[in-house]
Amino acid sequence: MNKFDEIRRIMKNFKGDVDSLVSNKLTEIQTAKARLNPQALEEELKSIETEYDRHFSFTRSTYQTQLNDAIADRRKSNTNKYISGYIDYDLLGRMNIVAQSGVELTETELSDFCKEAMRSRSEFCIRKCQLMARDNHFDLSVPSEAKANGVLDEVTKIAGEVIAEYAGELTGIKNGTGRDGHSMMIKVNSSGAFLDRYEKMYEKETVEDVKISQISKKGYEEMKEYKEEQEAERPVELVDVSDSIGIQVKGDNHRSAAGEFARSYSTRMQSSTEVE
Repeated sequence: MNKFDEIRRIMKNFKGDVDSLVSNKLTEIQTAKARLNPQALEEELKSIETEYDRHFSFTRSTYQTQLNDAIADRRKSNTNKYISGYIDYDLLGRMNIVAQSGVELTETELSDFCKEAMRSRSEFCIRKCQLMARDNHFDLSVPSEAKANGVLDEVTKIAGEVIAEYAGELTGIKNGTGRDGHSMMIKVNSSGAFLDRYEKMYEKETVEDVKISQISKKGYEEMKEYKEEQEAERPVELVDVSDSIGIQVKGDNHRSAAGEFARSYSTRMQSSTEVE
């Protein structure tokens, strides 16, 4: 199931109900015009307008409530993934050692550190990962509750405008021709197609897929003990580096004291030979 499927369902059902209301309203208006004289028609049109205003108001309120609930569920899924003010000092210490070593990190290594920081629920350590990434000339993008909620804010605004203003072919008619840019955009957005783009943005920023479960202290200790037993059974690697391996270390004669002495001695010997 995609993240915005419930919002899509709401938008689809809303559009269907509104289009049906508009169709019925226009049919009643045409029927009234065909059978009533001008004086009676005016009263009938007012009655139809009042009746359908009530229907539209109820429909908009119902779907706005559904939208609010769906957005609230998404927001709830993003909350409490990080512990406010918490610092995982063990992880931070290891990252500091790596950062101070001066060795450039790879994308994979930065990603692994970031995942470990997310598992620790320490937002401070995540910011440390981002700093390490910048120091290594990478841009580390990390999902966060704030970024995900920013996307939801945009979805709420666009969907809310549709629910408040969409009226099928009558959209924008009360205040104009319905052909202005805003009214046309309301009609386009009523299809819900805008959700595809925002869903991709949301999936990039959401932390709702970070699952947090609880286990008893006894259960945790048993799990830890089991992991240690499994680790103890793993074979230990013994690595031998033979003398024939292709490692060469050459002195820089231009800078070493031994090099300077050798050059000076060679020069003196050459001069002595020339004199003889």
